[in-house]
Order: sequence, then C-alpha cells, then structure tokens
Amino acid sequence: MADDAAGNDSKESSDKQYIRELRRAFQAEVFGEAGYAVLSRLKIRPGQRAKFAALRALEAQLKTRLGETLARAGFETRESWLAKLLGGGAALAAAPLPWQLEARLLRLLLEVTVPAFERFERKFGARDPELARSLSAHERAQLEFFRREIAGDAAHALDPVRELLET
Repeated sequence: MADDAAGNDSKESSDKQYIRELRRAFQAEVFGEAGYAVLSRLKIRPGQRAKFAALRALEAQLKTRLGETLARAGFETRESWLAKLLGGGAALAAAPLPWQLEARLLRLLLEVTVPAFERFERKFGARDPELARSLSAHERAQLEFFRREIAGDAAHALDPVRELLET
C-alpha cells in the first residue's frame, strides 16, 4: 500500500514538473516572438526584416502548439507581459547592432537554450514524442540559422526554419 502511494506521489510530481516545463517553454516562445517581432519591424534592410519575420512565425507556431497542449491538460495559457517586455526590450537593445554581432549574440543565447530543450526531450519525450522532438528541432533550427548567417551562408540560412514552418 505504501509503495502505491509513493508511486502516485512520484507520478504526480512528474506530472507537475512536466506542466511546469511546458509553461516555461510557452513563455520562452512568448519572449522570442516578442523579440523577433520588434526586430522584424526595426531592421533597416528588408532582407533582415524578412528573416526576423520568419523566425517570429516559427516562435508563434511552437507557442500555439504548446498552448494547445497545455489547454488539453486543463491549464490556461496566458502570455506573460513580462516575457513580452523582456523579449521586446532585448530586441530594442540589439536592433542597432551590426548584423554579425547581433547574429553572434543570438547564437550564444541559443547555445544555452538548445541543451535545455534537449533535456526536456530526454526527460519527457515518452509523454508526447512529437512535441518533445519539435521543441528541440525548433531551437536547433534557429541556432543553425544564426550559424549559417555568421558563416556567410545567408542564401541558405533560413532553410532549417522554413522546413519547420512547412510542417
């Protein structure tokens, strides 16, 4: 009997952690979408604006999916005003930077977030394998975009992002 109670407590704890991580991921997408939205409006070059618009669309796509997953689990999804403010504010600070410096800074940010999403995939992938894979793939696509931009492969930089937008 005690083993059953311990097993239920463990499952309940795991469920709470899963929902907490989904909520964090949702707010991370709110942050990213806000930042990319600002950058897609403030960049001087039309090509850069279009690239940030595509990145914004990718963030919005995943945010919607996370919101639907949370809603199915019975949880409300509300976009944090703080996540929007921080995302937009960071973008305002980054907008006047030279393109290569901005790309390097965003690559550094993604080099931190990609492992976090990969940990989520390892820990919770059995619950919703497709969602867990798409979270990691989403972050890796952004990272690859900035790596290609930095390497001078601007013509193909958006390929990984476009591939995910088409699915």
